[in-house]
Amino acid sequence: MKETRKLLATCMAVKSAKGWISVAQIAEVNGLPTGSINRHLKYLKKDKVVDAIEVLPFYIYRWSKDAENEVKKRLEYLIAILLSPSAE
Repeated sequence: MKETRKLLATCMAVKSAKGWISVAQIAEVNGLPTGSINRHLKYLKKDKVVDAIEVLPFYIYRWSKDAENEVKKRLEYLIAILLSPSAE
């Protein structure tokens, strides 16, 4: 469950960004270690939930604007639950 929360925190940071966001910026938002963030972003990129481009010496990410996929739909659903007032 702890890893799921970290994954969702990473998703929420990327989704709420006003554009491209770096791992360091995500860490500032959610306080997670950059290693955890990198691991989650690797899987999110593979599942086409986030887009990534290389800006040497690192990558920046954004919430994918591609066609919706099942993984992305489920993550957005979980994020909506976490952000709802009744979740508090």
